[in-house]
Amino acid sequence: MRGRRFGAWTIALAGFAATAANASDWRYCYAFAPTNQRFYMSRGFESQEPLETVERDFLAFLAREGIADARTGCPRGADSENLSNRSRSAALYSREEGNVVVDLAWPAPIEP
Repeated sequence: MRGRRFGAWTIALAGFAATAANASDWRYCYAFAPTNQRFYMSRGFESQEPLETVERDFLAFLAREGIADARTGCPRGADSENLSNRSRSAALYSREEGNVVVDLAWPAPIEP
């Protein structure tokens, strides 16, 4: 009986792990360039890509736009509303610190 219960738990946990692996993250990315007092922010987006992939793509976008020597990050929110609140707070704080907030058209919208 114990073996059957262990097997059932194993199957249940494997299903949960597979579901978690396919879950989407809500993120926005930013780049802070202190030399010119700019705080660049992407729009919020949903992604199933690993954080490393999102950050690599964002850095490539910044390079194409000529934005260099910036500190970057791609924070996560629990959902769209949470992410929107977090990004608004980041923009407000950055403005209060004397930086210009620049909205970035990244990532590109998904065409239907």
